[in-house]
Amino acid sequence: MVFDLLLACLRRWYIVVLGLACIAGVAYTLDRTPGVYFAQVDVLFLADESQAGANPLQNQEDSVIHFASVVQQSVSDGAVQTRLSSPSATLQGSGIREGYVARLSDAGGQWESSFNRAVIEIEVVDSSLAEVRRVVDEVVGRITAETARIQEEAGVDPATWVTADVETEEVSIGYMGSTRGSRLRGLAAVALVGGAATVLTAVLVDRWRSRRVVVRSRAAAEPAAV
Repeated sequence: MVFDLLLACLRRWYIVVLGLACIAGVAYTLDRTPGVYFAQVDVLFLADESQAGANPLQNQEDSVIHFASVVQQSVSDGAVQTRLSSPSATLQGSGIREGYVARLSDAGGQWESSFNRAVIEIEVVDSSLAEVRRVVDEVVGRITAETARIQEEAGVDPATWVTADVETEEVSIGYMGSTRGSRLRGLAAVALVGGAATVLTAVLVDRWRSRRVVVRSRAAAEPAAV
C-alpha cells in the first residue's frame, strides 16, 4: 500500500511539487501573522441616591441596570456580532483580530446570564495600537452622549441624571502575539493536512490517468467494424 502511494507520487511528481509549494506558502503566512493589541474598559452607570425620587431611572438598582442595557444596545451598531462562548470569553481569545464589543456586564456562566451590575464592558482588538485607543475613546464617547440624550429627551432634570463614568482613568492596552508553541502546532497542522491532501490528489490523478490509458489500449486493440 505504501509502495503504491510512493509510486503514484513519483509518477505525478508535478502535483507533489505544487502541493509542497502551497504548504510552504501557507506556513510562511501563518508564521508571519502578527499579534493583536487589545483593551477592555468598564463604563459604570451611577445614580445619585439622594436625588433618586426626582429621576424615574433611579428608583431602584434594577432600573439603572435596565437603562444601561438600553444604552448598550444603542451603541452596538458596528460592533462584532459573533456571540462569544461565555461572558468571560475575549475577542482575541476567540480568534477575532479586529473590532469591538460593548456588552452589559454578565456575572453568569456559559448556560445562564446574570445581569446584576449597571456596567457596560467595552472590549477592542486591532493590529494597530493607535486604532485600539481611537475605538475605545469613540465608544466611550458614544455611551456618554447616548446616556445624556435619552435622559434629556425624557425631560429628566440634569441635576438628577444617571451618569456614565469610566472606572479607570488610564486605559491599559495589552498585546497578544503568537507563542512558539502555537506557531509550531499551527505549522504541524498545515503540514499534516496539506501533505495528506497532496498525496490523495496525486493518487486520484494517477488512477484516473491509468484508467484512461487502459481504455485507450482496449479501444486500439479492438478490430475496426466492417
